[in-house]
Amino acid sequence: MRVCVCVVVAGLAAAFAAAPAAAQARLTPLDPVRTVHVGTVNQASDAGLYVAIEKGYFAELGLKVDLVTFTNAATMIAPLGSGELDAGGGAVSAGLWNADLRKIGVRAVADKGSTRSGWSYFSLVAKKDGQIQRCEDLKGKNISNASLSNGVLHAIDLWLAKCGLSLADVEVKTLGYPEVVPALINGGIAAGHLGEPLVSTNLQNGTIRVLARQDEMRAVDQVALLYFSEKFRADREAARRFMVAYVRGIQDYLAAYAKGAPPADWFIDVMMKHVRVKDRSVFASVTPAGLDAWGRMDLAAMRSDFDWFKARRLIASQDASFEGPIDTSFVEFAQQHLQAKR
Repeated sequence: MRVCVCVVVAGLAAAFAAAPAAAQARLTPLDPVRTVHVGTVNQASDAGLYVAIEKGYFAELGLKVDLVTFTNAATMIAPLGSGELDAGGGAVSAGLWNADLRKIGVRAVADKGSTRSGWSYFSLVAKKDGQIQRCEDLKGKNISNASLSNGVLHAIDLWLAKCGLSLADVEVKTLGYPEVVPALINGGIAAGHLGEPLVSTNLQNGTIRVLARQDEMRAVDQVALLYFSEKFRADREAARRFMVAYVRGIQDYLAAYAKGAPPADWFIDVMMKHVRVKDRSVFASVTPAGLDAWGRMDLAAMRSDFDWFKARRLIASQDASFEGPIDTSFVEFAQQHLQAKR
């Protein structure tokens, strides 16, 4: 039985505006081939990247993607700053603006995971047979998040407020997603923030219960971003081609869910090749990651996080500019180029 997932892809059929000549020009493959080093944490929101690789969209444009796996996104910032990594994915965090204040040159360039109803691929979870049943039970308890300064923490704070609590009423520990379930089992934490496909895997094996899905904590959230290093952005021919291929991957990903869940078989094959989970039935039940059809970031949600970070002095200077570390030019180019081809 197929379960309906409300897919919003009407924008793909919208009337297309005339594109600038640069975007209309045919993109020939780079010669020689340019290797692009991309950081990943092997999560559901990497789907657009994985699809673009397997469909050959990067190769068509003379790009060879070298995936570099990290335990968490925070550890990508240093290699992005040095240019060792060309691109990477990570949460919306105070670190983005702090890096900008230090002139590191990393920029947020595209959506790499957002949540809304039907596309809420993150959840706050607890041990299934544990004592934590609802929000109020977390008072005085340890919870985990991948960072002490990201937008997810903002969402958790909003959710705690619904039952009269705040982050001041809990102890937040930093754990990578693979560490969350073991910590729940051994009692190190009472609840943890967890992403797909680990949520579905551990629901299926009876280990966890969901306290709140991301869209129940915050209706719409820009959870993850695609970052480009300063060095890669300077190589505009490669960076533009990368974004065109990535957006094509996103659109195929959305098409895989066009009839709801489970997604198309070909997409499950792609994900099984790239992530740790190798059980097809898990991917049939996974809550998909939200991705904008053109890779656009939800700037309103990001600004809300930015204001929350500043209010809590998680950003080093009150003079930090919201727009400083954000570059929308690559998704704009990709949209113009792909629309011009239609």
